[in-house]
Amino acid sequence: MKKIATSVLSLILCAGMLLCCTSCGNRIIAGDLTEGMLARKVDGKPTDEALATAYTVFAGKLLASLAEEGKNTLVSPLSVIIALSLAGNGAKGQTRDEIEALLGSGVISLDDMNEYLYSYVQGLYDEHNRYNTDHSKIKLANSVWFREGFPVKETYLQKVTDYYLANAYELPFDNAALKKINDWCAEKTDDMIKKVIDEIDPATMMYLINALLFEADWSDPYERSYPGTFTKADGTEQKADMLCSTEYGYLETANAIGFSKAYDGWFDFVALLPNEGVSTAEVAASLSAGEFLSQVKQPDYAPELHVKIPKFEYDCGYTLNETLKALGIPTAFSQVDADFTDMADVNRERNNLYIGRVIHKTHIELNERGTKAAAVTAIEMKCGSAMPIERKEINIFLDRPFVYAITDRKTGMPIFVGVIETIK
Repeated sequence: MKKIATSVLSLILCAGMLLCCTSCGNRIIAGDLTEGMLARKVDGKPTDEALATAYTVFAGKLLASLAEEGKNTLVSPLSVIIALSLAGNGAKGQTRDEIEALLGSGVISLDDMNEYLYSYVQGLYDEHNRYNTDHSKIKLANSVWFREGFPVKETYLQKVTDYYLANAYELPFDNAALKKINDWCAEKTDDMIKKVIDEIDPATMMYLINALLFEADWSDPYERSYPGTFTKADGTEQKADMLCSTEYGYLETANAIGFSKAYDGWFDFVALLPNEGVSTAEVAASLSAGEFLSQVKQPDYAPELHVKIPKFEYDCGYTLNETLKALGIPTAFSQVDADFTDMADVNRERNNLYIGRVIHKTHIELNERGTKAAAVTAIEMKCGSAMPIERKEINIFLDRPFVYAITDRKTGMPIFVGVIETIK
């Protein structure tokens, strides 16, 4: 796995030649196009069981498809879902249907997903919910960048402005544009993701970018760490700095036990330690939405948990093409069959617009103070409780491979999900 500097979410939409336009429509001037394009009022839809279930089903499938023995894993389902929604809003026909079915589990339309995500993200910013405090924050930003002269539809730009508050920029795709895009990503992630794009291919026509930053202190920070040992699945022992505490949010699934630990604000760290003889991949694959959501929203506060968490910091990077095809959206990757004509005026018979690559990058740091994490998803598109009566004591030492998540306490939905297989 290639080490990657941090995360931000980016859809890379490319096209073979500028000649792929059938019509330039209304000419759009260079610069931030949304300065004169106000976001129209939308109704939004509050998070309910349908969204929480569909979202968590997708998160579980994504993690299970990427978990690999011996390697750490980290993905942000929120980042990927927003990226695919930005793409889906420019799709038509079977291409749109497949994206809609994947994101909504066949029960939520893409139009409704827009409403759900609008309300959910706005809720993350609601200071009355205490999501963003001096010690806890989550930031999301969306942008559309396209090559000067490429005929992006204003109706598409208006929709992603309305629901995702995206800024849109038309630039000559030269080295200066490359720097501007990477600088935007660095700014929106507090320099956790400094570089998303190495170079702009001559065939690249668009980038849709979502930047996601999470940072939260523990509600009860650790004063220090203690030397310990982390044992990998193959029996190899590694020195580790352990954070030790007593917790009361006990979790238990068919093949794992775990706990939830509160951050300041409205987020939790959730860890699941596989039962002996069970792999992290098996735990990840078995996390059904119903079981996961019921556990994280209603942990058992009766047992007294003696917990050890290893300090860790790592980066992950994936190309999600085959994963997403297998999960149900093969048409979007087809040069012949993809249909993104709601995004731009292109001639599908001559130079069709289709997804060339989907890249996902993540970064996480967990220490005595709390956790920082960020994510990037890039899609490259080309033309061609109750009080306990008594407590029992349970030890949950994360001193061997485990599965974890950072969840929104209000809904139980995971913002990040990951697997720790190694500390070094």
